[in-house]
Amino acid sequence: MKISLHSFSFLRFALPLAALGLMAPSPAFAQKGSSSTASGATVIPGGVQAGAYVISKSGAYVLGGDRLVSDSAQNVIEITASDVTLDLGGFSLRFAEAATGAGVAISIPTAVNVEVRNGSISNVPGYAVQSTSNTGDTLRLLNLRVSDTGGIFSAAANTLVQSCHVSDTHQNAAIRAVSRNAVVRDCHIDNVPQNTGIKVGGGALVVGNVLDNIGYSGISVQTVDADGYSALVANNQVRRANSIGHDLHSGILVAGQGVCVRGNNVNGAKASGIRANGACHVIESNTITFTYSGDAPGAGAMTSQSVTNILRNNSTSLNSGGRQTGLYLDGGGNVGS
Repeated sequence: MKISLHSFSFLRFALPLAALGLMAPSPAFAQKGSSSTASGATVIPGGVQAGAYVISKSGAYVLGGDRLVSDSAQNVIEITASDVTLDLGGFSLRFAEAATGAGVAISIPTAVNVEVRNGSISNVPGYAVQSTSNTGDTLRLLNLRVSDTGGIFSAAANTLVQSCHVSDTHQNAAIRAVSRNAVVRDCHIDNVPQNTGIKVGGGALVVGNVLDNIGYSGISVQTVDADGYSALVANNQVRRANSIGHDLHSGILVAGQGVCVRGNNVNGAKASGIRANGACHVIESNTITFTYSGDAPGAGAMTSQSVTNILRNNSTSLNSGGRQTGLYLDGGGNVGS
């Protein structure tokens, strides 16, 4: 049966690109000792500490020096108040060498209007930043350098992760923001050999990120059909993704319903460059090169699982599995091999 493109006019996404500019670019990564926090902020002492510094009152806080916690069962900083700004001032949070345990660098059980910015987090047995409650709303993580940690995890709605560099993570995903309306923007993620690079849910914007050497999918989006949240994945660069070669992973993996994947560059992914599970996705104007089958024979540069998914205006070359495989609606303009 021939399916008309007009039948899928509802897929002309209303996601305004202007939304990508709602937040001004973050300033350059701060030098140690510098801080944009207003005078009168509470100074958190640096040095070697036995346990967590607890922020239990709203306000502005600034780290006074590198802070190291000697007990890896403890957290470095805990934020239990709402309306908090924490400026790390270019300093670092970390644990003692070869730390093991469940310690978290910054624990924010329920994030309500919390911002953390300008510093480094390294050598953490648990997450670099963790916010577990899905009743939280508005967590902003800006200009953080994160290495040798469990990565960043937020269940708070309206989480923003911007201009962060995350590498060498060892839990689930380098950046995982699973509640609605997350924004992951202008981040650099590399060397995540056993996990996913960026994992988000419905309503997410994943824009302008660079990912390299990722064990599972570089970017993974799972929308929740019942909630009606769509998502946009645009202008990202994904290199060397799905190095484990699992047939259900890819450079960019979308599932659920209503994700637009536009203007991305995927190079060197095992299995598919872009894989669309679920329905009503739009895959358009992407460039996909050097995908190879790995443990997924027959996988194409683009793989779709539903005839309601539109593939259009994509450019592919040097892909071992061919250009397109599976069920999809060919919107035209797809070129290459």
